[in-house]
Amino acid sequence: MSFEEAEAWYIAEKWKLSDPEYVAAWLYYLMNKWSGMSVHPAPYHGEDYNRLKDLNITPIEATMQIVFGDGSEDCDVVCPEYILSKSLYNIYKEVTENDFENYRILAKPKFVEEALQWLEEKMPEYERRKKINFMRNGKRSNADGFCIKSMSGTPEDNTSDWVTFTL
Repeated sequence: MSFEEAEAWYIAEKWKLSDPEYVAAWLYYLMNKWSGMSVHPAPYHGEDYNRLKDLNITPIEATMQIVFGDGSEDCDVVCPEYILSKSLYNIYKEVTENDFENYRILAKPKFVEEALQWLEEKMPEYERRKKINFMRNGKRSNADGFCIKSMSGTPEDNTSDWVTFTL
């Protein structure tokens, strides 16, 4: 069945989904038809699983995978030593606006909280620091962000080496 055929069928038959008696009869039919099955279908795997997994991704997960990779062996993303929360949030807003039109953009504090949770689960070598020092157009500045734990400074003193980049 093609997509167009499926869509036409749905438009013509969707009324049945709102009729509880019809749905109950259909479920009863399926239960009787398949209840004696001795072999159960295997869960999704391979390409089907990857395609389904990609469809069920959130904007935060998409953002984090763009910046940090997905953690797999064959991932070709070069992870940054650090990223400012503001920069990561701007990437998240762009991804959400362009690829996830139906999602509401989270407030920055909520996003930062969820980004930290994602990093703790998937990339435990990163931590949040309230103060990352950097050079902006020749002037020292600082902001909160995420960095590799091995960068000098500790979460307690909230500092790290001065790094140079231009914003």
